[in-house]
Amino acid sequence: MYAGGVIVTSPTGLQAAYDWKTARVMQNLTTVNGGQHDAKYMLIDPDGTALTVGFGIFPLLRSEKEAAGITEVVRGCPFPYPLDWGPHIQQAIARAQLPDVLARLERGETVNFGPYEAGREGITGEDRRRRLTTPWAEIHKLKVHDGMLFFNPERGWRADPDRKGPDAAHVNQIPNLELLLQLCRTLCRLKE
Repeated sequence: MYAGGVIVTSPTGLQAAYDWKTARVMQNLTTVNGGQHDAKYMLIDPDGTALTVGFGIFPLLRSEKEAAGITEVVRGCPFPYPLDWGPHIQQAIARAQLPDVLARLERGETVNFGPYEAGREGITGEDRRRRLTTPWAEIHKLKVHDGMLFFNPERGWRADPDRKGPDAAHVNQIPNLELLLQLCRTLCRLKE
């Protein structure tokens, strides 16, 4: 890993370079009985070629790959300590890309995060079987729990049936999850 990106090599001779400013990353973390079982990350270049890195599998359906802009998946190699370098990659990409994403939204562009799209007005995603944009100001809470990302989660018999926000999605389907979370922390009125 370098200040501006990462180079991945393997014993088979594979070499791939990723710039934090243009790369995307997806993660699939699995726990068994409360302990980390395996972790697999997928680094995606601007052309849509994804390289799997780490132990375990990365299960994505064809429609999920298409939503994430993945055109090809190349099996990389396992690396030890994925819970050390995986979050570092997520943070480095978020740090490098957040200013550009904010500028793109200001220009009226949208940014793809797999099942979600971020735009100037808010976050777009499925909401009870329809595509809907929720304004940034109406998102008050984010929660990542059991491998899912929730917008404005409410539970119990007092849960608001008119809850604002897109439906939950599996985090392993969300490219640049940490970038999305930081974007929401910047633009939403979050209550911790």
